Amino acid sequence: MFITHRIFQRTFLLAAVLFLGIGTAVLLLTLPAAAEPSSLYITLHVDTLIDSNSAAYQQCTAAADDCSLRGAISAANANAPTPYRLVLPAGSLTLTLAGSGEDNNATGDLDIAATADVLIVGDAAGSIIQAGTDASNGIDRIFHVFGGLDLQNVTVRYGRVSDFGGGILDVGFLALTDVTLFANMAVNSRGGGLYVDGGGQAVITNGQILSNTADVSGGGLGIGTGTVTISGTQIISNSAAASGSGGGIFVWKLTSRLQINGGVLRGNDGSSGGGLFVESGTAVLTDTQIISNTALYGAGIRTNQPTAVLTATDVTLSGNNAAQSGGGLDAHNGAVNFSGGQIRHNNAINGGGLFVNQGSAALTNAQVVSNTAQYGGGAYLFASTAVFTAANTTLDENSAAYSGGGIFMKESTAVLSNTQILSNSAQLGAGGGLFLQYPTAVLTMTNGQVRDNTAHLDGGGLYLNNGQAVFSGIQLLDNRTMTANGRGGGIFSIYGQLQIGNSCIVNNSDTSVAVYNTGKQAVDNWWGAADGPAGDGPGSGDSVSSSADYSGFKTSAPAGCSYRLLPTADAGAPQTVNPGNTTLLDGAASTDAIGDGLIYVWTQTGGTAVTFTPTLSRTAFTAPSAAGVLTFTLAITDGLHRSDTAVTTVTVNHVVYLPLVAGGSGQTGTAVPSAAVPTREVETGRQLLRRWPTGLSKQRMMVSIP
Repeated sequence: MFITHRIFQRTFLLAAVLFLGIGTAVLLLTLPAAAEPSSLYITLHVDTLIDSNSAAYQQCTAAADDCSLRGAISAANANAPTPYRLVLPAGSLTLTLAGSGEDNNATGDLDIAATADVLIVGDAAGSIIQAGTDASNGIDRIFHVFGGLDLQNVTVRYGRVSDFGGGILDVGFLALTDVTLFANMAVNSRGGGLYVDGGGQAVITNGQILSNTADVSGGGLGIGTGTVTISGTQIISNSAAASGSGGGIFVWKLTSRLQINGGVLRGNDGSSGGGLFVESGTAVLTDTQIISNTALYGAGIRTNQPTAVLTATDVTLSGNNAAQSGGGLDAHNGAVNFSGGQIRHNNAINGGGLFVNQGSAALTNAQVVSNTAQYGGGAYLFASTAVFTAANTTLDENSAAYSGGGIFMKESTAVLSNTQILSNSAQLGAGGGLFLQYPTAVLTMTNGQVRDNTAHLDGGGLYLNNGQAVFSGIQLLDNRTMTANGRGGGIFSIYGQLQIGNSCIVNNSDTSVAVYNTGKQAVDNWWGAADGPAGDGPGSGDSVSSSADYSGFKTSAPAGCSYRLLPTADAGAPQTVNPGNTTLLDGAASTDAIGDGLIYVWTQTGGTAVTFTPTLSRTAFTAPSAAGVLTFTLAITDGLHRSDTAVTTVTVNHVVYLPLVAGGSGQTGTAVPSAAVPTREVETGRQLLRRWPTGLSKQRMMVSIP
């Protein structure tokens, strides 16, 4: 009989879970199967919306109104293990036989007996099974599954119970296909929409778990000692109570197993793990979107105990908001493996993208992008037992209001390989790319880049307050501090141990590597110039402070490394002008090698003082009446705080005033009093050019100036 096959299938899958692991079990579970022939079932057509278990409603003949849903289930239970197929009418079937807590399908919820095998199919026009007329007056949950229930194309709503599973409690085998669990509630308990326990299994395909609530945990779904596989399902707007965990899904025990393939968790809310909370057990997510969930801790996902294991492949954590820590992910404890996905646009006070407290998080081929926090925009690594690894991963455009735009390490270990720390920022504090706070913070980075990061104060690329940072084969490029007195565009170190070697340190703002105290190693690096670092170094490359050991610097650029690009000031060519002329100082030909804008400051360093705006690339003044040479210095500063100067001069001609002579060219005329008709004679060498008033002839005169 078919029931024998179904029971064998469940037993085999449970064995696969126990001995082969959940991945193998789920693979077996999701293998294509032939359509189940209707001849294997006894088919009953439910023909009334009345909730009755009387014998009259268990007849299920061709006659009208003799087959209620409760009556048909009782018939299936009585004839187990024969498989039954129950076909529902369109409309809302409301449970009205009050009396929760009994398990014989007489009152309250609909009980599927331990040996029963029941398939319930909804009408295409829409079939609803509800425990009340709204979410506040449900008499019990909807289903209690001890045996096998396959539910298709049905909405299950308004279940309400002071126990596990507001909508459905499954301790057997449950399959939901195109099913919506809506507005169910577990009062003072777990699993608002569905709870799986007692070795139960559930397979959920292409449905919705929507707007369910649990007072304790698992607003949408709770898993105790059970296994749940979800495919193509949306888990939306579910809630755990203010102090509860797992607004969308709660995975509770060591033997709990969850697998999601192609699902969406959106808009769920809980105290911890707004989308998903893994207390213990195993969760495997593939191609899943966890979006716009909220919580105090771990708005997208939180793992809680050392026995919690999360494996996420091609998962997107986006737009989640934690009031405290871990906007996208909070690895409070346990082990997280995150591969090939994105953690983006999440927000928290600490760890906008992810927060690692005492657990471990390993990122591979992942992107941590555009997350925000007060500390640790991309990631915050907290305790000394926290371990964070990233391989072939990018942390890009994350922002911290204070410190650690990319990663903030309090006490922890981080190992980065072939990882890019790009364009992160510390808005008001230090460590645009990386910030290490305490002595137990240990960072090792091999290959990869720390590039284009910015800090308002010190340490554009790295701020090493304490701890240990070891870099090998990296590119430390184009990092900067945003204030004029900011220190360590590339690296700023006070205490702790710094080693950076076989790396490119180029085009960071001055001082590029600024360190205090001894023991800071910056040996065997390319500084952007063949003559080595500038500053306290001997050359013209990126600058270095005296406490750093920069010996053995490379004299040629390794493959992929650039030369230091410096700004060049151009104050314009010298000029000769007449008194009263409007004169332009033009520094627009100055070059900005990095292309992010120059700051211009003009200073007059000689001659009669004139008035001009000093902070423009082009600025004008009126030439004074006194002859002489005016000297001006243009200082430019680029976005990396590197400067250059240029000097130009303006010569003001000597001017005398003579009376005008009326008459033709070369003729003697009558002198016109200068007070009556003023004019100017401009000295050019020893020659005076007379400027005649309108209407008078013009003539050139050679006048000897004493």
